[in-house]
Amino acid sequence: MNHRRLIFCLLLLDGCSKPAPPTSRKPAEPIRVCILHTCDLHGRVDRLSSLASFVASERQRLGASGIRVLHVDAGDFFQGTPEGDLTHGRVVLDAFNEMHVDALVPGNHDFDLGPAVTEELSRAARFPFLAANLRAGRGPPPWIRSSLVRPDLRIEILGLAPDAMDRLSTRRAREDLAFTPAADALVAHKWTPGLARIVVTHLGLERDRGLPTNGIAAVLGGHTHVNAVETLPSGAVLLHSGSHGQAIGRLELEIDPSSGAVLAARAVVIEVPEGRDPQIERLVETGSGEITRTMAQRVGRLAGDLPRGGPDFDGVSSPLGNHIADLVREAADAEVSVILRSSLRSSLFVGDVRRRDLYEATPFPDTIVAVSISGSRLRAALERGVAKDDRLLVEVSGIQLTYERTAPRGRRIKEIRVAGAPVDFKRRYRVATLSFMTEPGGLLSGGADLRDKGRTLLDEQVDFLRAHSPFRPPDYRSRIVRTP
Repeated sequence: MNHRRLIFCLLLLDGCSKPAPPTSRKPAEPIRVCILHTCDLHGRVDRLSSLASFVASERQRLGASGIRVLHVDAGDFFQGTPEGDLTHGRVVLDAFNEMHVDALVPGNHDFDLGPAVTEELSRAARFPFLAANLRAGRGPPPWIRSSLVRPDLRIEILGLAPDAMDRLSTRRAREDLAFTPAADALVAHKWTPGLARIVVTHLGLERDRGLPTNGIAAVLGGHTHVNAVETLPSGAVLLHSGSHGQAIGRLELEIDPSSGAVLAARAVVIEVPEGRDPQIERLVETGSGEITRTMAQRVGRLAGDLPRGGPDFDGVSSPLGNHIADLVREAADAEVSVILRSSLRSSLFVGDVRRRDLYEATPFPDTIVAVSISGSRLRAALERGVAKDDRLLVEVSGIQLTYERTAPRGRRIKEIRVAGAPVDFKRRYRVATLSFMTEPGGLLSGGADLRDKGRTLLDEQVDFLRAHSPFRPPDYRSRIVRTP
């Protein structure tokens, strides 16, 4: 090797041994994401235009600041109005498609018309339906996903539908499906590494508070129709955004792009201002305009109010409950009737009554039935009806009931009288109710000689008011008495 080549090699080695000059790299900027959260719209198509207008304005406003926007819905999106029910949810789904909803977790009432309708809606959606705890056979239905994974935003969103503890779903709603415990599904889920974890549920506020949320950034819930922003003991944000399209939740996140860690989280519930989206209005008119006009027809007139609940009727029967329970008992030619208070969804007020008013008071398609049950079985059903510490679950006709709210569950009833006489536990009674209450697990399941009248509460209300208008409700007297 000559001297020149030797010197060159030594210089080269010397250069390789020196460290690279330091570089001043700035840490990567956090990813900023805003999740807009709706729930429990219950078919209120009259709110869709304002909702769509607000969501669009938020996308534009936040997008101008570099904030990415997602919109998720926590279920019960179509049931509760004629427009929602009679179109099998399609008019609301079409609006959600136009609003660019990113994911939806079906609620208990999204299964009311049967899983085939829920599946049809899911397949027509331009966004995924999420439910990690929904099973058909050994796995999830092909039309459902456990989660939405967004690596670009460093977020994974898990869905939890109503589970086996939710008794509001009828047998028709559960046909061929299994709703496994939500907490078990949450624990078992294999999260994508390096992404922030968000959970969207339709379980209710109390159930959400009890979920195992270690490692979860936020829980966005529905079902209880309340506005709530809380921080759980785990540090997770809990957000509920009311119902009927009146409010929307907004969760703002700052996420470390390298680890998926949530650096900051802020949540608020915002009242949705009045607004217009002409495209949504045209879609709603095309899909349900004729239904809207039919529901505006006058049926009759009330000479007094029929409230369904409120502070004055806490733990006791309500005027509307008394009235509807009487209609059920008379329609089935039964001795007594027992219905769930949750079957009544809105009050009726003095003045002209439209078909819509009656529909929204009793929107469910369940039919009036009568069964034969023993006095002891009737008592057991009524014990379940007063078992909730915070509310009464039943309305009755032909029955006078006294119970003690603070007594142990299962031993709260102090007296039951039927037609003025103490209930005979050995005798069989003809009890009128609604069809879903006689299904397995229902309040009046196991009865004999079931007879289905084939008529809904809406059918009975329409016929009654047409025959008795103007109807003056009788003086109110509670049939259920609560003692301290």
